[in-house]
Amino acid sequence: MRIQITRSCACSAPSPLLATFGLCAVLLGACSSGSSGESDAFKVRATQWSVGANTIVALSGNNIAWIADEASTGPGGTDLNGDMVKDDGVAVYVDAGSRTQINIGVAAQDLVWIGSELYMVVSEALDDRDWNLDLVKDDIVLVHWSRAMPMPVYVDDLAPSSLKKVVAFGPRLVYASATPAVGANATSLRTIHSAAPLTIVTVTSTDTAGALHPSITLQEEGLVFVTLDETLEARVLNGDADSTDSFVLGLLDLRTAAAPLHNVGLAMASASAPVRGKFVATADWQVGFLVSEAAQGNVNLDDPALFAPSWQAPQCVGLADTDTNDTILHYLRFAAWVADPITNPARNTGLVGVDKIAISNGFIATITPESSATGTLGEGTCDLNSDGDKTDRVVRWTQMVAGTAAILPRNAAANIHALKDVPGGTRGLAELQERLVIVVDEAADNLDINADGFKTFDLVGWLLPSTTTVPWQFQHSGFVGASWMAETFDRQRMSLALQEIVGGTSLNAGTTANPGDNDLLDSIPTFPVFNSGGTLTFPGVTIALDISPPTVFNPGMVITRGLGYYRVAEAFDNRDWSNDGSKNDRVMFRTSFSQGTTNISGISNSINRPVIEFDRHSSAPACAAFLTEEALQGATGTDINGDGDRNDLVLQYFVF
Repeated sequence: MRIQITRSCACSAPSPLLATFGLCAVLLGACSSGSSGESDAFKVRATQWSVGANTIVALSGNNIAWIADEASTGPGGTDLNGDMVKDDGVAVYVDAGSRTQINIGVAAQDLVWIGSELYMVVSEALDDRDWNLDLVKDDIVLVHWSRAMPMPVYVDDLAPSSLKKVVAFGPRLVYASATPAVGANATSLRTIHSAAPLTIVTVTSTDTAGALHPSITLQEEGLVFVTLDETLEARVLNGDADSTDSFVLGLLDLRTAAAPLHNVGLAMASASAPVRGKFVATADWQVGFLVSEAAQGNVNLDDPALFAPSWQAPQCVGLADTDTNDTILHYLRFAAWVADPITNPARNTGLVGVDKIAISNGFIATITPESSATGTLGEGTCDLNSDGDKTDRVVRWTQMVAGTAAILPRNAAANIHALKDVPGGTRGLAELQERLVIVVDEAADNLDINADGFKTFDLVGWLLPSTTTVPWQFQHSGFVGASWMAETFDRQRMSLALQEIVGGTSLNAGTTANPGDNDLLDSIPTFPVFNSGGTLTFPGVTIALDISPPTVFNPGMVITRGLGYYRVAEAFDNRDWSNDGSKNDRVMFRTSFSQGTTNISGISNSINRPVIEFDRHSSAPACAAFLTEEALQGATGTDINGDGDRNDLVLQYFVF
């Protein structure tokens, strides 16, 4: 198997072929700085307001809305929402096409677009406005704005208890209303379509016993996950003997008009428990979630007696779990379950799960702690990977069989590996083109996978799950170590920080004119993908990312429109990429997968967030935004937003 590496280069210089530590290097092209010779595409534009490090940015088409920071905009701050104080976060807007900037003038806590219609979550107290005209300013409300209707308009009161107040997919959003629901099949959820931006539609449910007041937790691929609170509804919702469970799972199809809310009837441990909704076809998803044994009536859901004889791993015989403290992986096939939940019920896999759920090739996977030594009770204190201890977080997976067919996890100890909880959001387990990808901690797994005589690296492996036992693949014409790993929305590529130390060669050595460094402490940006022959390749650029273990993990890598974006630390790369006479900047680069070119796109920031923001639900976003630090622009900083200082974080943007 082949690892593809793109040689980094001095700006505007061609890059020679590179062959390092047995990895086949492939030339992707040259790199350049700035926008010289380009069309309007990728030209960076500045906006006029300062932002906070945690500012929310929402994009749709050429529309960009974000939260400006009053306190740092202008000398002494600027009152942007007219409440006579300068301490708010206020919604502002720019049209990336026309470059028109507008102060919306509303103190907002969250922003969501559907088409060209913007919806804001607003605290009346912070905005100092009685939006719903009830003579007090104590509500959380939904407010609408658009270029076509530039006067912000009150929409509805929002339920303060909902984890997420509003989520959106395509032309439709759903929010949790504060208006009480009454009667059978009623809910407090409301939807709005972009074609009628002020028309509110009530979401019904399939519950004929009474009304429901869900808390929205997240939206994934058009499926909305909610939790139902038995203490709020004062009745049993998950079929156990009490009415004290606060996180009973509910599901709503946001892709389909007038779709009802469905109660799964199983309780999770919290509103933030891991879930996965993989879109399959119209009104159908493969759904994974973790059920709390304690909340589900103190039932031992991983008792081997509940499953076929071959369900339990041979290395765990006699070590069956007997407690009711775990969270157990369940799944359902949405369309079949909705059509007939009796013959197509939600299935208990019996696998203890934490942190992450992945679905690939009809199989579902999770991360299983072996025992309480990892902080969460596991599968009967069993040494699942047979490494001599019971302290690991290991990968487990099983086929998502249809109907009520037997659940049969893959159980071979040699194939159950201890994972590295690598930064980037995957927790060490990811999906890529219907395969599972993991990062294995050699030390925790007690294995010398790369046969170097040590057990010190965190190595990347992959597997196409099937009904037969197949080994994880770690050999890619060389071994790859990962310090950071992230999935894309469609799971068709990955972002991965490849470690120099595994190959024993400095990959960012630079050129004679710009020598880079000669240490083995860096990680370079790669964007793994399986080629048509099923080979896992690692296209990348030999530039040092903003990663310096054990404290700095800030590469911000994202992928959109066939481009990989990432944050480079000049100090780690030992290069003055911005040509300002110092090596203390964070520089944003982009690499084209098709053209094989790498460009500097702007000065970034030191904040641990994506290097650019874009519409992740669009296959072809029109524009992107990013935060830049004025202090890093030039040798002494630059007043980018024209407010009289050089100390701000400023949102900049470009069109693709």
